[in-house]
Amino acid sequence: KQVLSVSSAENYEVSGWWLVFHADFVSNYALGKTIKEYGFFSYAVNEALHLSEGEEGMLEGIFKNIEQVIIIPDGSLCYLPFEALCTDSLGNGFRDIHYLIKSKKVSYGFSATSLLIPQGESEDVIKGVLGFSDNASLQGACDELKKIDSTYDGKFLTNEMATEGNFKRYAGQYQILHLGIHGEADPENTPIPYLKFSFKDAANDGILYDYEIYGSTIHANLAVLPACETGLGDYMNGEGVLSIARAFAYAGCPVMISSLWKVNDRTTSTIITGFYDRILNDEEPHVALHNSKIDYLEKSDEFLSHPTYWAGMVAIGQAHKVQSTNILWLMLAIGCLALLTALFVYKQFTVAK
Repeated sequence: KQVLSVSSAENYEVSGWWLVFHADFVSNYALGKTIKEYGFFSYAVNEALHLSEGEEGMLEGIFKNIEQVIIIPDGSLCYLPFEALCTDSLGNGFRDIHYLIKSKKVSYGFSATSLLIPQGESEDVIKGVLGFSDNASLQGACDELKKIDSTYDGKFLTNEMATEGNFKRYAGQYQILHLGIHGEADPENTPIPYLKFSFKDAANDGILYDYEIYGSTIHANLAVLPACETGLGDYMNGEGVLSIARAFAYAGCPVMISSLWKVNDRTTSTIITGFYDRILNDEEPHVALHNSKIDYLEKSDEFLSHPTYWAGMVAIGQAHKVQSTNILWLMLAIGCLALLTALFVYKQFTVAK
């Protein structure tokens, strides 16, 4: 009763839920022993069962109660931003479409194991941001870094200081890495993904290839990579996409914010700036990115609500909070301490008189 055959796909309209899973999922159950008797499907790869109305209702109820969706994609699905999928009617325009992001918080992982490995912190790591931006051609990235600099402690390098050599020198010392520079990783045109710094230095050509990152030791617990195509690369069976983001994960960073295409400089800057504001409010990176995208959609017009402008940045890796130094709170604390000290000294002086 679980097998559905279709004689002509052109004249047959299929609707409702289908449950698709690997054969190993039911191997230890009674269904696993009898499913081969159905004979219609080839069960070497996966199984497909048509659901009853009751089963549909149960799954719909479960799905509605899920707030956080972690996706470990395979094959061509690695290049898809699932949060841009439509969950209902298209609406009247891009702004009114019922995207998945409006009901679920979506993040990604390279593997289930990578999401479970505990991440230790080096005692030598500075709780701040190491930031780079290309002031010459990426005005949005430049404005973005200025805003981060105004609220976070750290080292922020632009112009002739934003070099590959300085990245290699300081990358292992900071808790958050921010690279608002150029990136290339189109598998058809770029054999090896890389990041491009604006200036060369004596020992480096300004091109940071993924294999150079693989060979690094990164102590940061967050890498924000708004450069273009940092989530792209060749797909290798058994490994996944060999991207810049994956290189950072291999080097020891548990969370990456990366891009799936040549993202828009201005709109990406808006989203990333909002992301950093939410990190300061103690939100986990994937939640901060989700909420920043939602804010962006609520404030955008019909044209800029298209997924091209907001869905390209995705969160990959573990869910944990990033504790970083907030300059504003630090200055406020110092100011309060100075005020209390002045009041104490004044009171002592008054009593002495």
